[in-house]
Amino acid sequence: MHLINNHRVELFESVEDLPMIRFQKYSKYVLIDSGVGSTYEDVLKKIAKVNGYIETKDFESAQGDLKNMALSVSLVFSEMNLKSLAFACLVKSVDGEAVTDISEEGLQKILVKLQHGRASLIFGILSRVKKNWMKS
Repeated sequence: MHLINNHRVELFESVEDLPMIRFQKYSKYVLIDSGVGSTYEDVLKKIAKVNGYIETKDFESAQGDLKNMALSVSLVFSEMNLKSLAFACLVKSVDGEAVTDISEEGLQKILVKLQHGRASLIFGILSRVKKNWMKS
């Protein structure tokens, strides 16, 4: 049980306990985030990477990363944080109420309820869960 923004949040802590549809959604968000990113910091990392490709005259890789960066910028402007959506997929219940709507809108509602929770706390929990799953 985790306390986030004064809400008791229960997570699926094991990949074995996660229903398949949640696992698929979680995996989608994590995979896209790892390749594209969805934060301002991710965009800055892409810029540095593209600069490196240009310096080494690897224009094909630079072009590919510029396309990914355009998607990153689009996600930033749409305020869609893929790490947050991945986290929301892991939420089993909030204040004892089971989370059953895992549509994108349903996941966003979870995030709105927890919105004042610190990002570092939420991403820290997500990171720990991911590490636990890697051990499984």
